[in-house]
Amino acid sequence: MVRSIASFLLIGFWATSFGVAADQPRPKVEPNRVGEIETRIRGVDDNLSRLQSQLGSMRRDSSNLAEEITRLELERAVLSGKVERFELELEQTDQQIANTRQARTGLEEKAAEQKQRIHLRLRQLYKRGNLGYAQLFLKESRREELITAYHYAKILTERDNRLLTEYLETQRRLADMETQLETFQTQALSTKTQLDEERRELERLLRKRNTRLKEIRRQSNQKKRLLSELELEKEELQLMVRRLTESETDPMKLRLPISRYKGRLDWPARGSTLRRFGVYIDPDYNTKRRQNGVTLRMDKGTPVKAIYSGKVIYADWFKNYGNLVILDHRDRITSFYAHCDRLLVSKGDVVERGQVIAESGDTGSLDGPVLHFEIRNQTKPENPKEWLVRRRR
Repeated sequence: MVRSIASFLLIGFWATSFGVAADQPRPKVEPNRVGEIETRIRGVDDNLSRLQSQLGSMRRDSSNLAEEITRLELERAVLSGKVERFELELEQTDQQIANTRQARTGLEEKAAEQKQRIHLRLRQLYKRGNLGYAQLFLKESRREELITAYHYAKILTERDNRLLTEYLETQRRLADMETQLETFQTQALSTKTQLDEERRELERLLRKRNTRLKEIRRQSNQKKRLLSELELEKEELQLMVRRLTESETDPMKLRLPISRYKGRLDWPARGSTLRRFGVYIDPDYNTKRRQNGVTLRMDKGTPVKAIYSGKVIYADWFKNYGNLVILDHRDRITSFYAHCDRLLVSKGDVVERGQVIAESGDTGSLDGPVLHFEIRNQTKPENPKEWLVRRRR
């Protein structure tokens, strides 16, 4: 009797435990980027909210040319922000699709193993004939043996039932994943359509902006008006910087003041010089203009680095400077990084020398993708070449 029960139990146990290693926790996959992308989306939303607020405060019927150009730039910045948001949404959905497919592959492997175990168990029962577990009882006569046979039959029945239940649950989860995949794919298609629409609108606005700039350059009276208005905006920026530097408390514990490194600081980005510091003749407007810093031509998206440790006292849109970062390096020394595409720091951040604080762009620029860089001492512009290392030709 003991041999027959042991034989039956051994077969049942071996069949139901086949592939049990596959039911152990699977190795963790590489961390996905969904959470990181969600954080970036929130940052874009915050930036969009600020830009739309500034845009809403501007008069559409203003006769101020600088304001007209600024409004066009703000509209472009808003559209660029929407494009970036849709791109992030699309990237996030693609990541969710990839994660779901990876999880589905693991479940499919598990379902195949469970199915194999069920088939093996059915074959064992088939070989025992139609009576199945009843054979355990028919071979025993004593009361104790019948109780033991009942006990083992109950164990096997519970195991078989659990095996089938787990398999059905795996199939249900697979069906849910298929539905989830279809939802993600539909969402990706919708986002792609919206992204294409915003890109077309952005291209339309860029053409409108460029056409308006050409009109202004053709009309000498409008050229002079625009230049005069731009100079007023420079004065407004200077007043803002004075207010910011005077109101900021110094949270930094810098070992040496920035002045100790004068002439030895690295350039904020790689690029060719478009305009040098000082007075120059603007070929587009055929008039003298003063350059408060250097303007470097470079590809959009070039990393922009802090020239020295400092505190971010401004990181936002500023009229014809576009996306602007201002760093306070103590001792009344500030550095400016204008026309950026993406800002990677926020007001109040403390940054280190060489830290990437933005990506170059063409926001607020009349010259395409550039970085306009300034160094000021007590709000007075100084020649950046006196502060930065000499560049190789």
